Amino acid sequence: MKKVGKIMLLGKRNFLVDSGKQINTEFGLIDLTKVKKYGQVVRTTTGEKFIAAEPTIKDLLSKCKRIPQIVTAKDAAQILAVTGLQAGWNCLDLGGGSGFLTIFLANYAQPGSVVTYEKDKKNAENIGNNVKFCDLKNVTVKNKPAEKFTEKDLDIITTDYVNAEKNVKKFFAALKPGGWLVMYSPQIEQHQKSRKEINKMNFDYVKTIETVQREWKVDPRGFTHPIHTQLVHTGFMTFARKKM
Repeated sequence: MKKVGKIMLLGKRNFLVDSGKQINTEFGLIDLTKVKKYGQVVRTTTGEKFIAAEPTIKDLLSKCKRIPQIVTAKDAAQILAVTGLQAGWNCLDLGGGSGFLTIFLANYAQPGSVVTYEKDKKNAENIGNNVKFCDLKNVTVKNKPAEKFTEKDLDIITTDYVNAEKNVKKFFAALKPGGWLVMYSPQIEQHQKSRKEINKMNFDYVKTIETVQREWKVDPRGFTHPIHTQLVHTGFMTFARKKM
């Protein structure tokens, strides 16, 4: 039986909590000391019903602290879809920011590893705290400028920092044959510069994409339409795969 750690309580309102505790809510006291397995029904002192579910990486990230802007889930998911990132990969995330992409990659790459570089001390400390909160053991945080990385033999390198295009030659040398370079930026001008440098190297499958996602309001009365105000553009990503 899997050991119960953090619990996602699903009910009229959802709570992300630690096992072995008691919490007071608007629905009454919830006693988590009696939760022995995920999927167990938990009732409050007022009789309200909750399900003790195992939290996903999405649940955990929703409670992590943001300082700089993050790479959103829709963009992070595209990295998995395009590269096929899988368990056992050695990953390098340059320009860690708040650590959301670092954590996303680490979750899918384990037992592989992720090393992230973040030059701002406060941001680097926050990444470390977020990684600890998500209970990931395969992440190394380095409080250094991204361009100072020394890792080699990598399956994937992701970048999100200014002037990353100046380091494309170094990225190429650090990747395994067949390894992936993924460069993120909200500014298309940086991708134009990156593509110019990528074209000088022996990369394949080079493409630049924008992932646009629109949520729709589905009204039972038949008034169905896109939600009027929503975040559509987040950033562009350039993908390239090393040949030899």
